[in-house]
Amino acid sequence: MRKEKNRHWRTSTAVKITFFILAIVCILTTAAGGGMLAYFGGNLGKSEASLEKTFYEDAARKYAVAALTGDSSLDFRNSNFKYVIVEDTDTRSLSEEARKGKLKLSKYTIADQTADADEIQLILRHLQGETVKGSRVFAFDFAYGKDVSYYTLSYDRGLFEWPYNLGSSGIYNDSYDPETGMPIEKPEGVSDCAVLCLIPQPLRAGADLFTRIAPAAHNLRSMLTVLLIVFAASAILAVVFAVLYLLAAGHVAEPQHKDRPENIRMLRDNDYIEVSGIALLPADLSCVLYLILCGILLGTAPALDSGSAASDAIGLMILLLLFSAATALLLRGIAIQCKWGLIFRNTLFCRFIAWVRQQAAKRRERENSLTGVENLYRRARGHFLGETGITMIMGLVVLFSALSGSYPTVLLTAALYIAWSVYRYRKLQEALGSFATLKEGADRISEGSFDHKVTEEGMPADLLQMARALNSISDSLDKAVEERMKSEHMQTELITNVSHDIRTPLTSIVNYVDLLSKDDITQEQQQEYLAILQKQAARLRKLTVDIMDASRAGSGKVKLSMMPLDVTTMISMMAGEYSEKLTSKKIDLDLEGTGEGAVMIKADPDQLGRVFSNLFSNMYKYSMPGTRAYIDVRQPDGQVEIAFLNISEAKLHITAQELTERFVRGDIARSTEGSGLGLSIARGLTELMNGTFEVIIEGDLFKVKVTFPAA
Repeated sequence: MRKEKNRHWRTSTAVKITFFILAIVCILTTAAGGGMLAYFGGNLGKSEASLEKTFYEDAARKYAVAALTGDSSLDFRNSNFKYVIVEDTDTRSLSEEARKGKLKLSKYTIADQTADADEIQLILRHLQGETVKGSRVFAFDFAYGKDVSYYTLSYDRGLFEWPYNLGSSGIYNDSYDPETGMPIEKPEGVSDCAVLCLIPQPLRAGADLFTRIAPAAHNLRSMLTVLLIVFAASAILAVVFAVLYLLAAGHVAEPQHKDRPENIRMLRDNDYIEVSGIALLPADLSCVLYLILCGILLGTAPALDSGSAASDAIGLMILLLLFSAATALLLRGIAIQCKWGLIFRNTLFCRFIAWVRQQAAKRRERENSLTGVENLYRRARGHFLGETGITMIMGLVVLFSALSGSYPTVLLTAALYIAWSVYRYRKLQEALGSFATLKEGADRISEGSFDHKVTEEGMPADLLQMARALNSISDSLDKAVEERMKSEHMQTELITNVSHDIRTPLTSIVNYVDLLSKDDITQEQQQEYLAILQKQAARLRKLTVDIMDASRAGSGKVKLSMMPLDVTTMISMMAGEYSEKLTSKKIDLDLEGTGEGAVMIKADPDQLGRVFSNLFSNMYKYSMPGTRAYIDVRQPDGQVEIAFLNISEAKLHITAQELTERFVRGDIARSTEGSGLGLSIARGLTELMNGTFEVIIEGDLFKVKVTFPAA
C-alpha cells in the first residue's frame, strides 16, 4: 500500500498545493536575499577592518560637511571628530608643502577648528605621507560659500540607518546641482577650502556615529555570510520545489472534466493527465499574455516610491508574489503540454501553418478532380489573364511616368518587364522540354521498352500527372509480362511434375501386370504382385482425387456448410488418429492451448478436417525421426491461430511461397510418397473458409500458421 501511494503522489492536490506554496516562498526568499545582497553588494568580500575604514571615511565626510555648514544635527563639536577648516586652498597643495617641510597653517585663513596642537601635528604628519598610528586622519576638499548652499545634510531614517545605509546621507558633489543633477559652475562667493580631520583611537567621546562603526562592521560581515547561505539554499529549494510542482502538474486521480475525453490520458490506475486551465491555451499565446502581465507589473513598480521604506518593501514583495504566481502558472501549462507532446503543435504559429497546408491540399485536390485537359485550360486562362494584367499595369506605369517626366521610373519598369518576359520564356522552354520528354517516353514504351521511365523531376504539375501515368502503364506492362512468364514456367513445371507422379505408378502397374501374365510364377509371387498392384492403384487413385480437390479449391467450387466448431476438440481427435504413425517414427507431439476450454471458430467440419489431416500427414511424412513436433492454439485479438511446427528431415532449399504451389514437395528428389498437393489444397480450403494460411521456414524449422476469426 505504501508503494502504491508513493507511485501516485503526483495526483494529490494537497501535495501540489504544498509544492506550489513552498516554491513561491522560496522564490520570495531568494528575491529578498538577492535584493539585500545587491544593496550591500559593495561590501561583499570585505574584511571587518576594510568595512571599518569605509565607515570611518563616510562618517568623517558627514561630520566635515556638518562642521563646514554649521549643521548642529550631528553635534560635531562634542564628538570624536577633530578638525581644522583651511580656506582658499586644497589638500593637494597642503600635502605638497608638507612633504617639502614648508607647510605652516598660520599663513592660511583658519575658518574653524576643534583640534588641539598635538592633533594638528598628527594631521600634518599624515599630509607628509606618514602613517599615523592610534588615530584615523582624513582630508577633504570642498567648494563652499556661506551665502550659497552647496550641500544638504540629511539622513534616511527608514529601513536601514547609518552605517547600513552607507551612501544615502544626502551629501551632493559640489559641482552638480542637487535637484537637477546637472553640472554647474561656482558662483561668486564660493571658494575652495580643505577640511583636515582626525578621529582618535581609542574613541574618547560618548555616543556619535563613530561609536557605531565597530559593531556595525562585525554585524554586517556576519549578516552577509548568513545572506549568502540563505540566498543559495532558498534558490536551490525553489528549483527543487518548482521541479516537483511541474512533475505533478496535470496529474489527477480522477478527471474533473469527463465530458472532454480528448483532454484526458490515462497513465495507470488512478493516475491521469488532464489538460485544463492555462494548458488549454496555445503556448505562444500564453507567453504573450505572460509578457503583457509582466509589463503591467513593471509599470506599477515606480508607484511604490511612497517615501516609507517598509511600505515600499511590502509593495515590492506583493509584486514579486504576483510575478512568481504568474510564472508558476505559465510553466505549469507548458509542462502539461510537453507531457502531451503539444508544446509546438498547439501553438498559433503551427496551427496557422497547418491551416495553410490544409488549404493547399484542398486546392490540389480540386485540381486533381479536374481532367488533365480541363486543368490545362484553367491554368492557361489564369496565365493569360495574369500576363495581360501585368502588361497593362506596367504599360500604365510607363505612360504616367513618361508624362510626368519620371524617366528613371520608365527605365526601371521596362527592365522589370523584360525580366518578367525572360522568366516566362524560360518557363515556356521548360514546358516544351517536358512535352518532348513525354513524347519520347510514350514512343519508347510503344516500341516495347517497358522498363523505360519518364523523368519526373522538374516537370510542371499538369505534365507531372501525365508522366506518372506513363510510368504506371510501364510498370503495369512490365509486371504483366513478368507474371505471364512466371505462369508459363509454372505450367511447364506442373506438367513435368504431374507427368512424373502419374508415370511412376502407371509404369509399376504395367510391369507387374506383365509379370502376372507369365506362367512360371508361384502362388506367393502372384499374391505379392497383386498387393503391389493394389498399392500403386490406390496411389494413382489418391493422386487423381488430390488433383480434383486442388482444382476445386483453387476455383472456389466447393460447397461449404459453415457452422461453429471447437478447434481444440478436432485437433485432439486428429492427434489421436495419427498418434500411432507419429510414434512409429519416434516423433513426440506436444499440444499447447488445447486443454484450456473450447476455442470456437466458424468453418465447414469436413473441409477443416481435410486441412488438419493434410497438415498432420505432412508432419508425419517429412518430420525428422526422433524429434518433437508442436501444435499451438492461441487467441490474439479476436482471432484463433493454430500453428503446426516440426523439424524437416530433408534440407529445405525452397521458399515458403513455392511450397504452397501445386505438385511441389520439400523433398526435391521426390523420393517420398505424396503428390505435393497437400499444402496447396489446405491453403485453398482455408481461404475459402475466410481464413489465412501462412508457411514459415527458418532453417530446418517448418511452420504452418492457420488463422480464423473467432466465433
